This record gives sequence, structure tokens and C-alpha cells, in this order.
Amino acid sequence: EPPHALSRGQRQRGAVAAVLAMDPPLLCLDEPTTGQDRASVQALLAALRGSPGRSILVATQDVGFALESADRVLVLHEGALAAEGAPATVLRRTDDLASWQLLAPDLIRIAEYWDAPPVRTVEELAAWAGGDLRAGLQAMRRRPGWQALAEGWLLLLRGEVQRAREAFACAQADDPRRAALGEGVALALAGDPAAAEARL
Repeated sequence: EPPHALSRGQRQRGAVAAVLAMDPPLLCLDEPTTGQDRASVQALLAALRGSPGRSILVATQDVGFALESADRVLVLHEGALAAEGAPATVLRRTDDLASWQLLAPDLIRIAEYWDAPPVRTVEELAAWAGGDLRAGLQAMRRRPGWQALAEGWLLLLRGEVQRAREAFACAQADDPRRAALGEGVALALAGDPAAAEARL
């Protein structure tokens, strides 16, 4: 296909692939996850991790990507360095993040709710919780503002996709962004990837 027929996300993936093919010792990426679905972000992470010995500098507002991929995070706010350190530590400062106009990653908020140590992946959180994510979600259902979201994720874990979508619809008023994420996952599990991508 001619380049102008590609989507923005496809063009961006092509540009990153072209740069990776040159094998530079230093790679600078500006908002590499913009317009990318979860699978594309995971592929990008795999490609970056498959490049040992390369220094990578990423400018991004995608705090979830920073949490999962970075060795070190620097937060710039109003032209000054506001914070620096390990991603799981810096991105746990939810009050500061709000003042810097950033949202804490969902994983950080859930870990804080459980009083878990700093984590970077769902697997780390599950290992800390003894592998029982269902118990944690049950506890989250008792917290104001999280009931419908936690219920939706529990229903998804049980395979009840339609009921999960209904729970996420109820969560829209409290937290539209996270409700849309949950509904997108439910749609993907229901076999409707186009609708899922529209929600995500």
C-alpha cells in the first residue's frame, strides 16, 4: 500500500521499525504509543527490550507505558524537573501526579488500595497478593467509586462478558476513562475487535 493509505498508528510503527533497523546506540522516541492499541504497544515494548546495550529516551504522557517500560522516570512540569526516580516509586505519588496534570496508572491505584509495595506489572501485583486477584477485586467493590468497575472485572474473570459490559456502563458516570477501558476489553473478549478498538 502507498504510505499515505496507512493509518497514523501504522506510519508510526513503520517509522520506529526503520529507526530500529539502523541499530543506533541512542534512540529518542516522542510519544511512541500515540494511536497504538495494546497489542502494538506490547510489540513495541518487545522490540525495545530486544535491543540490549542501547540507550532509549522516551518522551511520553502515557504513564502506564512509562511504568512498564522505563528503568528511570523524569517528570517535567512547567519547564522544570519535578521528580526523578524508579517508575514504581515516582508514579505512586498520586497527589503530585494530579498537580502535574497526570493520571496515576490503574495498576498503581489498585496497588495503593491494597497497600501493596511498588509494582510495575499485573504479574508482580498478583504475586504479592498470593495470586488471588479475585479477592482483591471483591475488596475493591466495597470502596466508593470502584464498585461497578470492580464488579465488571470480576464478571470478566468469570467469563460473563455481557454482564461485565453492563457493569462498565454503570461505571461511566464515576470514571468514564476506566469504564471505557473495561468495556473495550469486554468487547474484545466478545469477538468484536473493531468495536473494542473504538472504545480503547
